[in-house]
Amino acid sequence: MKKNNSGITLVSLVITVIVLLILSSIAVYSGVSTIRSARLTKFTTELKMMQQKVNELYDSYINNKSVTVNGVEYVGTDIQNIGEDPEGLFNSNRLEEVFSAEGSGITDRTGYMYYDLETIQALGLDDMEYEFFVNVATRSVVSIEGFNDYGTRYYTLDQVPNGLYNVDYNPSTGKPTFDVQYEYLSDSKWQITISNIQYDGYINKWNVKYQIDGQNYWNTSEDLSFIVNEKGIYNIYIENGDVTSDEKEKALGVAELTPDTSDEAELSQMLYGVIEVEFLEETSYNTTTTANAPILGDDMRAVYWGNTNGEIDDTIANNTTEIDSTNKAYKAQNWYNYESQGTNTTENGETSRWANAIVTVDDVDSYFVWIPRYAYRIIYFTKETYENQYRAGTLTEEEALEKGYIVGYSDARGIVNAEGLRPSDVDSQTAISVNDKYFKTHPVFEDNVNYGGWDSNLEGIWVAKYEAAHSDTVGTTQGSSTIPKSVPEVSSWKHTISIEDMFKNSKNYNTNLNSHLMKNSEWGAVVYLTESKYGRNGTEVSINNSSNYITGSSGGNTYATSNDQTYQYNTPQGFLASTTGNIYGIYDVSGGAYDCVVGYYKDGDLSYANDIVTGASEAYSTVYNGIEARKNYIYGDATYEVSGWNDDSQIFASEQYPFFKRGGSFKVESSSIGIFAFDDYGGNPSYNERIPNMSYSAMI
Repeated sequence: MKKNNSGITLVSLVITVIVLLILSSIAVYSGVSTIRSARLTKFTTELKMMQQKVNELYDSYINNKSVTVNGVEYVGTDIQNIGEDPEGLFNSNRLEEVFSAEGSGITDRTGYMYYDLETIQALGLDDMEYEFFVNVATRSVVSIEGFNDYGTRYYTLDQVPNGLYNVDYNPSTGKPTFDVQYEYLSDSKWQITISNIQYDGYINKWNVKYQIDGQNYWNTSEDLSFIVNEKGIYNIYIENGDVTSDEKEKALGVAELTPDTSDEAELSQMLYGVIEVEFLEETSYNTTTTANAPILGDDMRAVYWGNTNGEIDDTIANNTTEIDSTNKAYKAQNWYNYESQGTNTTENGETSRWANAIVTVDDVDSYFVWIPRYAYRIIYFTKETYENQYRAGTLTEEEALEKGYIVGYSDARGIVNAEGLRPSDVDSQTAISVNDKYFKTHPVFEDNVNYGGWDSNLEGIWVAKYEAAHSDTVGTTQGSSTIPKSVPEVSSWKHTISIEDMFKNSKNYNTNLNSHLMKNSEWGAVVYLTESKYGRNGTEVSINNSSNYITGSSGGNTYATSNDQTYQYNTPQGFLASTTGNIYGIYDVSGGAYDCVVGYYKDGDLSYANDIVTGASEAYSTVYNGIEARKNYIYGDATYEVSGWNDDSQIFASEQYPFFKRGGSFKVESSSIGIFAFDDYGGNPSYNERIPNMSYSAMI
């Protein structure tokens, strides 16, 4: 049978009708979508145009504190003082709807003005349909009516899908720029905040990209403020699509910069320098002008010295083991005050008073001094003259740099020259940056034992006030007890003793207070504070040249003879041997007996220190990997950083003599004695006068 191809069958007709119906529905839907899209585009466009105009008004506002266009001031109408409102836009319900978390997301309507169509047209914007609430001071634009998108109403640009952040207007072109702020919270947590984003034009919401230096991936934060839980050097940039900023580097808990190395970065010399100290608040990295209050442990009580004679003031100290609440302010004021001193501390200690305390063991008192948590940096000068001018305030750092008076720095970048470059043959060091001038936390107050640290939660440490003596020593008559004491006017422990026994005796002194033989890094913590404006401010500490090793003595800086040139610790002359120039400081750090500390070269002959090396935590030692001071220095230990200062001796640990002794002995040439002196020592008990000065420090 022949097919008839000229007509339409019922089936094909039904199919055609269905297709036509589908096509018509698509057309209807497409028309609705197109209309909606056009309305959203117009809404968004008007918001952008208004935002651009407000940015221009903002420029006028920040420069002239007024909003003026062509000589006419356009401030709008305060929304709190709207008069006739025929459309009911400004009734209380409407305002509550717009200025709410569910509405525009803006809840503070202070400073917003009503810009009607007449005002908007006067600004040069014609054919506008929408009216706005405007706050020029914050560059905020809020649509009064908003745009309803399937049940969601938009009022601002940053609410619109693929919306915009209200970034600062910047007439320049190029990549977006931003600022980074950070705040230390606690327990190695920091809050990073991105602010002051500037970009020429509008852009979608910014994402923040960040990573710790060395990571092979980037983290993303959709918020401009976020928290990180690990210290390190963070690389940060912002992006949106193909638009990205340059990366910024921010150090949190580590060195601010990793300086470039250069063979041309040689520091010509480092003999003249100023140690600057910034106290740190409690256990944080926030700088403060007030030193952390001393913490008294069990068996400790505060020492209140008399004003002039160096005697304890019992009217304050009587029957107290700690500062109590009845007269706390009065007692604290009389107990300590870490204050900046002038440039002359040779006659008196002015006002800086370090906190003192007494520890009693077996009914024998010992004196200790509080070293509060701090950060430091060293500025090296070409001449002593410029160093002194800088201390006196007659020469600024900027002037010194401009005139070429500064050689370089030891700071959170390591040891660098004036341009911030590190000599290629000086090892870099891990450090803590606490402000924009690259101060670094002294390593004693950090948890890296490889750099002489203890714990980053330390608010301070206690160190002995005088060279150690046997607890039963009286005057110049040596005792035999293995328990040490730290008191004035007795002969220090000068029997032959090994470094091993010094270590054991000091640890056994008071285990509740974690007593121990002083580490090399702790010596550094004491003498850096001494050299700073909170100690002697560059004035040399006088030598203890008592031939009987009497603790607290001061014979000035003359060469020692067989006859003692001894002064009592509590006289004006005796004060010159103190780290503060008054009774409140630490004595015997210059001269007296050699002062042995726990710091050693790990591959040296350690046969006299088995217990130190194998039986003790590394936290109780400062360990060095080599014998070249330049390559193996540990910042804060008062060796290479201050090598040769005041002509003090500088002999680094060696293979045969792997330990350190500090301060010099009265028996050697006086020019080599001083707080920065260091020599090598084998730990052998056959050496006389190798005794511990400040042989124990109690950590709280």
